[in-house]
Amino acid sequence: CMNIEAFNPLHVDNYEKDENGKWVERANYGKDKSAILYLNNNYFGGELNFPKQNLKLKLEPGSLLVFEGTYERPHEVLKVLSGKRCNMITFFEPMI
Repeated sequence: CMNIEAFNPLHVDNYEKDENGKWVERANYGKDKSAILYLNNNYFGGELNFPKQNLKLKLEPGSLLVFEGTYERPHEVLKVLSGKRCNMITFFEPMI
């Protein structure tokens, strides 16, 4: 849960920038898909923002969002302005 004033800065789940500013896969991470289950929506602010896609989301409780955590989908959670934003977050990797 995220309280008032909380936010999550712009990041990429499966990648990080190296010392040269290049996106590289995180060592020993091995995750492929990111998933967010929305538990409530009685808060203001706190939208999930994908700036490269020009997309801001605040989904209904019970909605599950699954996306690839690649450098093509950097994302952030904007500041919660009031209420408490609650989600369950997990990651999936392929079974090989």
